[in-house]
Amino acid sequence: MPAASFTLAGQSLRLGVTDALNKVFADPPHEFNGAFSPSQLSLALARNESESLQLVLWPDNGMDGVDVLVDGPATAGLEVSIRPVGFVNMVATKRPESRGGWHPDVLLDNQSLTLHAGQPQPVLVTVHAGGDLAAGIYHRQLRVRFAGEELTIPLAIEVWDFTLPLKGALKAGNLFSWPTLDAMWPSALGYEKLGAAAREKLFLDIADLGFRNRLPPTFFMVNGLSSWNWQGQGNTTTAFPVYDDGVFNAVRTGRLLDYMLAKGANHFFIALTGNIFRPDNAALVRQRKSVLANYLAEYGAYLAAKGLTDMAYIYGIDEPWDAAVDDAKRTFTLVDAHTDASIRFLQNTNQNNSRILDELAGSFDAIDINLGWYHVNNLAHKRRRQPQVFKEAWWNVNFWPDTHPNLFLEYPLSDARVIGSMSFRFEIQGFEYWQLFYAKAMNNYHPVAADEFRVGWDVNEKSLDGNLIYPGENYKIYSSLRLEALRDGFEDYEYLSLLRTLAPQHPLLKVPLVKSIGEFERSAVAIEDYRRQLASAVIGLKNSL
Repeated sequence: MPAASFTLAGQSLRLGVTDALNKVFADPPHEFNGAFSPSQLSLALARNESESLQLVLWPDNGMDGVDVLVDGPATAGLEVSIRPVGFVNMVATKRPESRGGWHPDVLLDNQSLTLHAGQPQPVLVTVHAGGDLAAGIYHRQLRVRFAGEELTIPLAIEVWDFTLPLKGALKAGNLFSWPTLDAMWPSALGYEKLGAAAREKLFLDIADLGFRNRLPPTFFMVNGLSSWNWQGQGNTTTAFPVYDDGVFNAVRTGRLLDYMLAKGANHFFIALTGNIFRPDNAALVRQRKSVLANYLAEYGAYLAAKGLTDMAYIYGIDEPWDAAVDDAKRTFTLVDAHTDASIRFLQNTNQNNSRILDELAGSFDAIDINLGWYHVNNLAHKRRRQPQVFKEAWWNVNFWPDTHPNLFLEYPLSDARVIGSMSFRFEIQGFEYWQLFYAKAMNNYHPVAADEFRVGWDVNEKSLDGNLIYPGENYKIYSSLRLEALRDGFEDYEYLSLLRTLAPQHPLLKVPLVKSIGEFERSAVAIEDYRRQLASAVIGLKNSL
């Protein structure tokens, strides 16, 4: 590819631009698929949407103190952020054919950059348009500055005349829990145990990032039940943040619920039941059943008084196998007897067979399967045969199976992006991701330093599954390319939902990007072209009303 060069302070610097799905590697082969020497840059987006591109700095010689800045008139509701991309070392891949080495992913705060000879440094430029922003074209300038000299590149931002709902159509959430904070900033690395106020602030910082990327921690944020099973042991008790020493804390619970509603939450979970019928100890089972029943009665009455029961979910036994399948059905019966009918029971399964959905049928309000087993579970056929039983379907991705699409570090970012449009294509109403941070997915864990462009974690075959955010020193939290590609896919889902509301039979609703699970469009150009077609259709239909 021809490489036109700029000169700053007498040193040669190639400047490239590429899409947000292009993983640009620091080490060869770099896999850059963009263009050099852009004369101008452009982005287009709806209100309540974020959209990104990557500026790639590629020096012929080492350069210290390079800055990428944005300027232009301040506009309320329009944000432009600059985040350099850091790299994470994949020492053992999940699949033999996957690329190891340093993968781009972590999105660091903007700072002066040290560029190394011949090594590209991607910088993510992200625009967010607020819900009250007027449609039109806004102008900004990106400046690359070094040793008192600078290059200026115009950035045109087109805000389309429609708004993605803050309270979206897709129910997406993750299972990040309050105790995970201690694993992110562990005492073994010198961090002090956090008090209740500090824990809440830090959790809300993570929730802010989650809501911003349409994957909030809705499974544990207002869950006050600690119910667990592990290696033959288990227990069920009330817990923080809903309870303090067995006493319902209505003030904190209400504050967290109000926060979620203001952020656009369309669901939340009040309990993850665990298997209350195990261990096989009659007295313990009675105690666990009693705690769960009393908890549901008290919390249910509180939610009913606030008119929020129709947003509340209960998560049954996680991935039940063998005898636990009958336990899952018994759990549903118990929960159903102690909750308002509008509170829904979500049953998860991760079985690779066509029997499990029939075995669980009638013992859930919503079913949650692994995306990779969609065809194996034969969900489409079962929904046609029993539409009311399988009316609400969620899916998830995790360690197993290691099929496409997934959120593994070694996979293309198009895997993350397609999950949104694929969810619409297969009439999925919810997406569950199990965790935002999982220390066992890497070795040499430590919170990331502010200038740690090569993060010193050694990623193993888990491929950073369960890690979509990066804890930083001093309780910083960094986003990732994978999380924001997933967000873009969820925004695609909202485009499709808007179009369906306006024209239920529109041909674009067939989602031509997705032929089947595992067979989907990976070209960023094709994905962007389809997105623009959706936007054009929505705008045209709105204007015709």
